[in-house]
Amino acid sequence: MATVIASKDATTDAFAVLSMVSNTFGSISVKWTNPAKSTATYQLTYRKTGETSNSGTPVVIAADAGVVTNTTVAGLEAATNYTFALERLENGSYVPQTQGTGAFSRTTYSVDLAASVGPDSALVQFTDLGAAVSGITFQVLLNGQALTGTPVSTAGKLQLLLSTLSPLTTYQWQVMAIEGSAQVSLGMQSFTTSSAGTLRVGSVHASETYLSWAGTAGGSYRLVNAATGAVMADSLGGTGGTTLRPLLPATPYSVGIESLRPDGSTWARDAVASFTTASSVLSIESSGSSQMTMAWTPAYDGAKYVLTYSTAAIDGAAAGATHSVSTTALSSTVTGLSANTAYTFALLVEETGGLVGLSLVSMGTTPEETAAHVDAMVADIPADSVTTVQPDEVAVSSAAALQDPASVPAKEFSGSLVPTTAAGLKTSEYVAIGVVVSLIVIALGMTLAKRKPKP
Repeated sequence: MATVIASKDATTDAFAVLSMVSNTFGSISVKWTNPAKSTATYQLTYRKTGETSNSGTPVVIAADAGVVTNTTVAGLEAATNYTFALERLENGSYVPQTQGTGAFSRTTYSVDLAASVGPDSALVQFTDLGAAVSGITFQVLLNGQALTGTPVSTAGKLQLLLSTLSPLTTYQWQVMAIEGSAQVSLGMQSFTTSSAGTLRVGSVHASETYLSWAGTAGGSYRLVNAATGAVMADSLGGTGGTTLRPLLPATPYSVGIESLRPDGSTWARDAVASFTTASSVLSIESSGSSQMTMAWTPAYDGAKYVLTYSTAAIDGAAAGATHSVSTTALSSTVTGLSANTAYTFALLVEETGGLVGLSLVSMGTTPEETAAHVDAMVADIPADSVTTVQPDEVAVSSAAALQDPASVPAKEFSGSLVPTTAAGLKTSEYVAIGVVVSLIVIALGMTLAKRKPKP
């Protein structure tokens, strides 16, 4: 029977417990306490979860008894789960410290990347982790080139607007986290910019014009005055058409279509279309003493015209007009006018917003009576105002007229005493003949003018 000579109680060292302190996009910090009674050497290894080989060189640290050791493993990949193993050197071999609790694993931070695009820009954004990544800065790369802009935090996202891009072009963008001297890629994506909106001019009238456009489905568009930037039509969808009104007749316009950039606060000019609103030229085609024929150039297909006129002054909007004629023709004969009377004519067109003035002819005048009325006018001259010249009457000679009036005998007349001219005709006879000749000349002139063929 064996005899116990001496005995002593002994307790083995406990396992070190590994725990996480913090993590970033490219690092994980861990800690443990050395439970050994003396200084011990530990080895920390790590690998991507699911892989069999370690990811980097093991971290070897000598820890005093009871001391808490902190260490950071850097150079990791974002959004990646890593498994850590802590081993203690005992009798020349490293002994795992898991103590049957299984592998210790942690995942580096990650962000979600997204991009919304327009024809000339793209809004790239990624998750804003806030205070969890305090002290870390970010940089966005486009096709491998670092951009100077700084992402701005908006509604839980860090956003950056990329501008001066080309329509229908594919770009690659990447986000880098700057952690001290290390740069960690947070992800890379591609996007393709959308097509620019197109603008087409449809029917052009005097006070309104129809425009249609084609853009990106779900996009937001507006029409603006290309020269001034003033908004002409707002809140337009990706594809459609609209009528711009009211416009001014005979006026050139340039209209731009703009798309709302992905940041929701700025607009991009996609295209410009130009047109000139309709007009017409009104003129007098022919006239008579009681009628006038007015003609005008076509404004546009299907136009319905209104010709207004008055003896009073009117304007291009027909204010002051007393008569009107509606027609789809390009001329109109107005009857029932007064002779030798000035008229003002205004041409308008019927449109959605009402009558629109196109052209104005001021003071078109009807002519005087024609040659057919000359005989009647002569017949109306009173008979007693014409004195018949007698053949035997002798005129006073020019020489006698130069003599002293007292030496010239008075001429005897059978009728009433009427002064005579040097030719022996009475003054009333000259008046009557002058009236008749004047009327005949006027009548002949107007007759010839009417018979003259048109060129």
